[in-house]
Amino acid sequence: MRLYEGWNSSASWRVRWALALKQQAYESVWLDIAAGEHLRVLPGINPLCTVPTLELAPGDALAESVAILEGWRRRGPSRGSCRARRARGRASGSSSS
Repeated sequence: MRLYEGWNSSASWRVRWALALKQQAYESVWLDIAAGEHLRVLPGINPLCTVPTLELAPGDALAESVAILEGWRRRGPSRGSCRARRARGRASGSSSS
């Protein structure tokens, strides 16, 4: 799991905080937003090129802090895959059953 974030992003801070509360291990990838680094790194992961972006696995990412937090909340202690899949669908704007 990889979190793409910016040093001055309060939204990234919220996601880091939630991951810490859940004691979830992740790799942090710091992007220099002012230099446009996010525009070079994120297009293949998150077409909106926004931080934070949480890459759960290659080709499977959540963007926007509220959607990321909602995905984690819905996963709950059992981390059920059906709920997480629906949350990812909502976060990406597609409908999922």
